[in-house]
Amino acid sequence: MRYDNVVKFIAHLKESGIQTVTINAYLCALKGVAQTAWNLGQVSDHDLMRIKAIKQLRGSRKPVGKALTRQESKAMLSKCEGATPQFTRDRAILLLLLGCGLRRAEITRIELKNVYLEEGRIRLVGKGNKERDVFLNDAVLAAVNRWIEVRKQIITDWNAKYPYKTGNAGDGTTGFLFGKWTRHYSYLIVDRPLNPWTVGDIVKKYKSEAEEIAAGLKTVTTHDLRRTFATRLLEKNVDITTVKNLMGHSSITTTTLYDRRGDEAMRRATKEVDL
Repeated sequence: MRYDNVVKFIAHLKESGIQTVTINAYLCALKGVAQTAWNLGQVSDHDLMRIKAIKQLRGSRKPVGKALTRQESKAMLSKCEGATPQFTRDRAILLLLLGCGLRRAEITRIELKNVYLEEGRIRLVGKGNKERDVFLNDAVLAAVNRWIEVRKQIITDWNAKYPYKTGNAGDGTTGFLFGKWTRHYSYLIVDRPLNPWTVGDIVKKYKSEAEEIAAGLKTVTTHDLRRTFATRLLEKNVDITTVKNLMGHSSITTTTLYDRRGDEAMRRATKEVDL
């Protein structure tokens, strides 16, 4: 890797119409590669310094993604109110996304031993192997508590019906909070986590069913539920440091990217200016 290689690559990205923030992420990665190559004696001091001297591009675009309106989130949850085990599990997952701002991978890795219902909190290990506590409001706590009851009953019933079969769920007090259903929902596997894509499929299912009530759900992604959590906290004037900690971010700069209060918030703020 040489200075001119990096410059040409960045120019190619610009010509391809890629967003500035993405190009700068590529540049940061290339600088990291150059540093590692220098550590291994594969790049000269001169080449490393020239690559590191390349400045990031300036400019920005409106961020992608959205925050759900109250109507949209209520519409989604209204499609997930059944009494079956599947509905119970899916509702708990949707509320953890909306009410705690969890990443879908974090939801799949929650272990039952780290759920503290009496304290209304869950301890989890998030992105970057960072451990944190998330706190549950009444609606989320009720949904999670209900799922734990159903989960234990499913496992208890299976053990009673098939005492000669060796299961992987024990007595239902261990394993991952959200297990994997076997085919036809006959058994719940809890010693292996869900695939994060399953969480995405759950969101896709209920938002598609709710589009007839709230058309804006058509463009919603799973990560938009996380953006919704952050935006609603900021709307309530929760300080951004607290929001950062609840989201599991390392930097407030990252948290600001989740703010989707938009033009209406700026319009209201402008009206508060004294002249």
